[in-house]
Amino acid sequence: MTGFRLFRKIRTIFVTTPQQEMAKDIKLILTDRRTLLIIWLIIAIVGSLHPECNNYHIYKGVFHHTCNQLSLFAAYPQEYGDVNHYGPFFSILIAPFALMPVWLGKTLWSICMTLLLFW
Repeated sequence: MTGFRLFRKIRTIFVTTPQQEMAKDIKLILTDRRTLLIIWLIIAIVGSLHPECNNYHIYKGVFHHTCNQLSLFAAYPQEYGDVNHYGPFFSILIAPFALMPVWLGKTLWSICMTLLLFW
């Protein structure tokens, strides 16, 4: 093997291309827990902005139906499009969010669930 070929072979081992360097940088950024948390929170907030969130209305209904001593498992088609499967204990968990305006409660609920899953 000539000296030039040997030099090229060694150079390809130790020198990386700009694309490889960028891929390493992206990998470092995306494996950082803070970056992942920010991405998760952005997804949660954007997802909570969707106007139709049947699940949150069911959760909120659990709290209000518990307070009014109504059946938790009956169908309430005028309130939401599904039936509830959560018990009275869940109404305690959802209570702080159910007392807020829908947009705020839904957003904070999504953020709390994201933080719980991330942790």
